[in-house]
Amino acid sequence: MSSARWLLDDASTLYRLGRKHSAILLLLCAVDALAREADPANPRSADRFEAFLRARMRRPERPQVHSIEIARLGRLFSFEYIIYKFLRCPIVHEGARLEANDPSEFIVCVDWDTVPHGIKLEPDQQRVLIGGELVLEILADAVKHDPETQTSGGLSTCRAWRRRASRAGQIERNTDRVRSCYRAFLLLRFPPSCARTRRLMVE
Repeated sequence: MSSARWLLDDASTLYRLGRKHSAILLLLCAVDALAREADPANPRSADRFEAFLRARMRRPERPQVHSIEIARLGRLFSFEYIIYKFLRCPIVHEGARLEANDPSEFIVCVDWDTVPHGIKLEPDQQRVLIGGELVLEILADAVKHDPETQTSGGLSTCRAWRRRASRAGQIERNTDRVRSCYRAFLLLRFPPSCARTRRLMVE
């Protein structure tokens, strides 16, 4: 099994638990690891990362994101470079969450509300908002479609994660309803002073 497969599995678990920033971090690490496996002779991590991501993002069936202008720098950058330089590096090396309201005023921010699945340029604030769900989808898809971590299934990775998270949430809600009904039954069937009732009510 690839050294990065466990990172994909753990990222899936974190996503279902709502720890989406942590899921992004693990997927970035997975891309780093797979990029090094794919090109071990290249000593530059940036080149390896960008080449690996570019090869997976440019598949014909994938939506294509090419270059984006960074207004603050007055230049166009490839999307792979933006992911590496302005997303991967601050997250991995600084522990940054890249939130839009962060006072550090990052050039690229991860947005979960306005454009979770898209990209938005904000010239006035000279920054780029990249949807968090889009970042997760791109990274997870790149890891998933590496030959060493190939997984089956027709759904995209993040869509499958969202579906499992929804099912898990429904099960938890149903369990809470059953527990509430059982407690109501105990209160009707036994007096509150009953030791058995008190014991079961706190379980």
